[in-house]
Amino acid sequence: MAEFLLPVGSEVRRVLGYVGNPVIAMLVSLLLAIYTLGIARGRTMGDIMESLGHSITSLTMVMLIIAGAGALKQVLVDSGVSRYIGELLSQSQLSPLFLGWLIATILRVCVGSATVAGITTAGIVLPLVSDSA
Repeated sequence: MAEFLLPVGSEVRRVLGYVGNPVIAMLVSLLLAIYTLGIARGRTMGDIMESLGHSITSLTMVMLIIAGAGALKQVLVDSGVSRYIGELLSQSQLSPLFLGWLIATILRVCVGSATVAGITTAGIVLPLVSDSA
């Protein structure tokens, strides 16, 4: 359907594909937000930069937690622990959804972070869900 509206070699399709790239779209939205919420409202560039700096420091901890959770999940997947747990739990008569919730709850209590527990559980439950499908 998209080829009908915008042919493959079309210049408009190429430009929209470039602007639709997630990195470019985020950059454009950031620049638009800086202009509309800062410069257009008469704020100085120093105030805008201070606000951006405060936002980055708040976001840093969240990004580190998510990265740590992804790393832990990948360690469990690469080491085969998630496949082993999936094989053990595949014999269970419990729902994979309930087992995922149970694993996430146990990890949440042990690790202390719901984000880490959720992402790690996804890596553990994936073999269980893919084997049952």
